[in-house]
Amino acid sequence: MMKSTRHNFSITFMTALLWSFFCLQTNIASADTTPDEVFTQLGFSEQEKQDVLNGKLIKRMPKERSEQELAVTLAFRLKKDAEQLRNNFLKGLSIDKNEDIVSHQFISPDAAFPELKLTAKEQQEMSEFLAAKPGETLNLSADEIKGFNVLKTDAAALRQLQSLLESRYLAYRKGGSNAIAPYQRSAKKDYNLAEYFSKNRQAVLPALSKSFPESYKALNNYPKYKPAGLQERFLLLKLTIEGRPAFALEHRMAMQENGAQLMASAYFYVSQTLNGQQGLGILLPNGEDSIAVLVTRASSDAVAGFGSSTKHFIGRQMLADSLSKFYESVQEKYK
Repeated sequence: MMKSTRHNFSITFMTALLWSFFCLQTNIASADTTPDEVFTQLGFSEQEKQDVLNGKLIKRMPKERSEQELAVTLAFRLKKDAEQLRNNFLKGLSIDKNEDIVSHQFISPDAAFPELKLTAKEQQEMSEFLAAKPGETLNLSADEIKGFNVLKTDAAALRQLQSLLESRYLAYRKGGSNAIAPYQRSAKKDYNLAEYFSKNRQAVLPALSKSFPESYKALNNYPKYKPAGLQERFLLLKLTIEGRPAFALEHRMAMQENGAQLMASAYFYVSQTLNGQQGLGILLPNGEDSIAVLVTRASSDAVAGFGSSTKHFIGRQMLADSLSKFYESVQEKYK
């Protein structure tokens, strides 16, 4: 039987995004977009809408488009006005709440790329990079694999990894999702994260394009289009996934449009287990309360292959438990 720890990756990233989302300070002047509009656009039933307005947590598991995917939509009511929530999303303060995130560093376009610092135990991961080959052990492009194969020492591998992370960050800033280098899985097969991200946007964003046209355009055309008021941050993360260190690059964007706050998070590189993840959060005023809606999709080879249905079932159950605990903690914090 598959170990449940195989699914910790998705829960780690989803709950990190959720904590960040609900610590965001908002400054909403008008409620142009109503919760009912967003619920309708995302396909909520009348009963689900009423349950959320009555204070219940709604967890929806959208149909996954492949055996590699886990998806979740979460909606609930907060018992405080949106303006009273603290501004943590772009500051990243909430990152410290997730025990699987070992460290985080902000990436500034005006400063040198952050330096990776590994403990002696984490340094052992460099042997995986020195032995890199096509497959699922590491997320590397064909050229990146070749770059590690000519090296002999852990120190050299760490320098190469540092260069890899900076190169992927710079490519993404210049070309967005389309600039993400695919991961080589075999001599004839690649995993294309850029394609996966594009399919995510096609599945979720069109439903919201009428209410949030500027945000829709920004998310679809980053970095070519950046509307006035768009805020963004980049982070370099060191994680623990399945007992191994992993290194990730995250892009966070926050926009205010038509009375709502929209927050987007993309893990556009993770060194192992998780292929990538996108999350979209919407915070809507509802009288003296606020309604929160989050849509998250993650891709990983860890939930694909033999026994995939069982893996997905375990993943959904763990995710449901994690989200329930998260909901309870947020309601306690903001009651």
